Amino acid sequence: MGAGRSGHFYGTRGGRSSIDDNADKMSKQYPVTQKGYFGQPGKNSGIRVIYSTSPIETAKNFYSQISKGGHEIPLTNGRGKQTIFSDGSRVVMRLYSKSGSPAVEIRIIKPENIKTQKIHFEERKK
Repeated sequence: MGAGRSGHFYGTRGGRSSIDDNADKMSKQYPVTQKGYFGQPGKNSGIRVIYSTSPIETAKNFYSQISKGGHEIPLTNGRGKQTIFSDGSRVVMRLYSKSGSPAVEIRIIKPENIKTQKIHFEERKK
């Protein structure tokens, strides 16, 4: 893998984050607000929540879709994995966060459509 004529890594487009492209493709399954956030507001500021009947499987599915096109490596503490994109943006997944629920953190270098956010995946209450 290397830089093409445009100076960007192959498989990426200049100016637009791969995360934005991935979010467009997954927006039917995981809608994005007009302000660029997934899920619903959580109890704490800056936290979003996606409810499902199987939070771990939903978190894994979400992470695999949002992280396409990046380079995946394990977290140094062994508690999850992260995907780093050519622009420096990253997506981190922990199956067990401090609150106990799976969490995906999106860190965007140049926010466009999707904003930096932390998403917890919680069981849908009946």
